Amino acid sequence: MKAVVENARIGLVYTGILLSSGHAAAACTPIQELHECPVIGYAGSITGTEASKIMKMALSPNLVEAAVGKVTVNALSQIVYETYPEKYVFSDVGVLDFIQRQDKVAMVGYFRPLIPTVLEKTNSIYVLEKRTIDDDRVRLVNPSHTLEGSL
Repeated sequence: MKAVVENARIGLVYTGILLSSGHAAAACTPIQELHECPVIGYAGSITGTEASKIMKMALSPNLVEAAVGKVTVNALSQIVYETYPEKYVFSDVGVLDFIQRQDKVAMVGYFRPLIPTVLEKTNSIYVLEKRTIDDDRVRLVNPSHTLEGSL
């Protein structure tokens, strides 16, 4: 079965794809990373294209194209899961269950809803974030400083 892009939406907040198989995915559009408005002149022709071609856009240096490619990969991954469910292992244990009081937790990206839950486990949260965040509960680290040993 060849999945074809049935609908593609590129918005200021989210990018989404619907495949002909009925599988769909959405992700944030990386607008905070953009320094100018990246126009995708062929945006209207994404619909009707094989998903296997669109997913290659995930490697594009154009962040909007990459977002379209990534959501396409995500939607296709659902088909893989349904085809080979025995290859997936599930657990009732979540990653937050492993955090101990003495641990230092580093998050790649600021996920405000997770902060209170992590703070119940530890008091040491480092957040690697390019945007300016006003939250004195966490220690913000610019990702460009991580190679210099700032953690």
